[in-house]
Amino acid sequence: MRIGLDRLSELDLGDRRVGLVTNDAAFDSRWRRSKDVVAQLSNLVALYAPEHGLGGAIGAGDRFSDTIDRESGLPVRSLYRQESLALDRSRFEDIDLLIFDIQDVGVRFYTYISTLRQLLAQEVPVLVLDRPNPLGGERVEGVALGAAYESFVGPRGLPTRYGLTIGELGAWMKETYALPAEYSVLWAEGWRRSFLWDDTGRPWVMSSPALAHRDALFCYAGFCLLEGTNLSEGRGTSAPFELFGAPFIDRMLLCQEVSALGLEGVVFTPVSFVPAASKWAGELCHGLYAHITDHRLAAGQVQDRLHRRAARRRGDGADLRVGHGRRDVRLHRSRARDVTRQMTSRPQPTDGRVHVTDQDKLLDYLKRVTADLQQTRQRLREAESGRQEPVAIVAMSCRFPGGAGSPEQLWELLAEGRDTWQGKTRELTLLPDQPYRVWRLSLRG
Repeated sequence: MRIGLDRLSELDLGDRRVGLVTNDAAFDSRWRRSKDVVAQLSNLVALYAPEHGLGGAIGAGDRFSDTIDRESGLPVRSLYRQESLALDRSRFEDIDLLIFDIQDVGVRFYTYISTLRQLLAQEVPVLVLDRPNPLGGERVEGVALGAAYESFVGPRGLPTRYGLTIGELGAWMKETYALPAEYSVLWAEGWRRSFLWDDTGRPWVMSSPALAHRDALFCYAGFCLLEGTNLSEGRGTSAPFELFGAPFIDRMLLCQEVSALGLEGVVFTPVSFVPAASKWAGELCHGLYAHITDHRLAAGQVQDRLHRRAARRRGDGADLRVGHGRRDVRLHRSRARDVTRQMTSRPQPTDGRVHVTDQDKLLDYLKRVTADLQQTRQRLREAESGRQEPVAIVAMSCRFPGGAGSPEQLWELLAEGRDTWQGKTRELTLLPDQPYRVWRLSLRG
């Protein structure tokens, strides 16, 4: 397989002043960095950095200023403006051609694709050096985001997992958003829609601080939604988006329930961790670690069903809360239909790749995902509004009731509604007119 950067020598860029949008995770097949290859083959006059900066070390959501690249001496211009969807056009006045070469991860809320959209809104020609979609090109999953909820982490009309290469996605954006830039793609050769990342023969290079491992790519589409809850998605640990948890989670009970789901291609083990940053920083958290055993089976199964189980396993009376900062879960059915039609009707590339054409099957899948997501949201609302009532033993006799021999056995007795007192009959009576629910436990016989 030859990616777009491998083929750049096929083009004659002449004396055009080139600006390169990239980061240090972009290599060719000979392990040369994109900025070095482009500098050798063109009149490169400036570098442009997306979120996380040219070196990929700046934290999520942190703004950064323009600087100078110490290795090349070229100016590095920041393109990251957090939630702003517009860029200052003066930043491109000395550029004749923008080359975009960044490894994407195939998920809507990865902000590099929003940066591409911003560039297509400029009146500067854009050349995308195509790269493979790590999640493949056969599956499209998640709901299409409505225009009313659009943000920098949520381009409207795009499903969560969109199944397009970065070159195909740019073409879709230009058409869908009617963007003015002249657009061209140097396509990757040898890539097939059935390819997952392992099929490319390339090791995964950390494309942002929180996506260091290959397995995280396949968890990210679902686990990233945990950012809108009070569960840690693993930021501040060595395995973001591969583990999750919170101080109030009963990890063993959650592990049992998730195992009972029978998810294929992934197994979960109980884990405890202390995040060094982000949610619950410095606090001991309990949760689950996802281990991918089959990447083709695992992708797309974890998201909603796992979230539901976490919502039900809120130990110690704590709530799983869902915030609205990430406006990523509203559905507009018409947009789901539109994006399905647009993605499946695009002209076929000339290099032999085949687009998904079974529109009815894909639309049916999106409808089923929609229904499941709506049920999940309803359950989360019920969980958020539910009252967690404290339990207290306020009086008891000189021995534990029901044959219990320790406080732990007493809690088990109450939880399971049983007793072990031979020859006795238990009565559990709810007392009326109390500020809390109060039961009287009595033994007869």
